[in-house]
Amino acid sequence: MPRQGNRRSSHGGGAATHAGVGYQDHVAAWFAVRILDEQNASPLSNLATTITFEQLRSETMEPADDVQIMTSANGYIFIQAKHL
Repeated sequence: MPRQGNRRSSHGGGAATHAGVGYQDHVAAWFAVRILDEQNASPLSNLATTITFEQLRSETMEPADDVQIMTSANGYIFIQAKHL
């Protein structure tokens, strides 16, 4: 049986990763509040005033994978949220 006691994780981490994930959580929370409040999307972008945010996903399999928003027009907004 292989020895597993001294294995190191190959995953990144540390303060920088934690800060980035925290920022990503804030971005997702902002959209979540707008979804729950059923506000239109126009102040954020050039979307029509009748469009609302309908669904939120995080850590998707898309190239911009941090936050994905589905709109009431069956469109998507992809966000790669990075804290500088």
